[in-house]
Amino acid sequence: MRIISNEEFTEALNNIDNIKIMNKASVSYSKNLKSRLKECKMIALWEALRDYKSDRNMKFSTYLYYKVRRKCYDTYYTKAERNNNLISIEDSFSGSIVDSTFINDILMSLDKKDAKLIEDKFIYKKTLKEIGIEENVSLQAIKQRLDVVLDKLREILS
Repeated sequence: MRIISNEEFTEALNNIDNIKIMNKASVSYSKNLKSRLKECKMIALWEALRDYKSDRNMKFSTYLYYKVRRKCYDTYYTKAERNNNLISIEDSFSGSIVDSTFINDILMSLDKKDAKLIEDKFIYKKTLKEIGIEENVSLQAIKQRLDVVLDKLREILS
């Protein structure tokens, strides 16, 4: 965690690219969080600046998108509801909110074999059995590999 100066935050807040990303990430919450939307975006930007590490093989824009989306989600739902309705990695890939840039950046952070597994499962909606048949491995092997890849993604996105 690093300390963000007022100048650095103001510069990032006025950056047109950051504004576009924050608006795109928060668009689905614009009606529900009218009064708190700006606050969500500002807090998410500050957290993204503070927590971003360039060694994660992810662009800052992708990281900011994820942070804004998560902050809006957290603000919208109460703590009790959030415990029952957490957004999962699986929801991120199968939801309509995520754009292709976000998905491509995530997939590029994985090796080819793992990226193909994620694409097959969450983008092409193949069953684990279908994937196992294609790769000539057991269903259990695919399940185990998917668990490992999802753990990698959680680490990348945390």
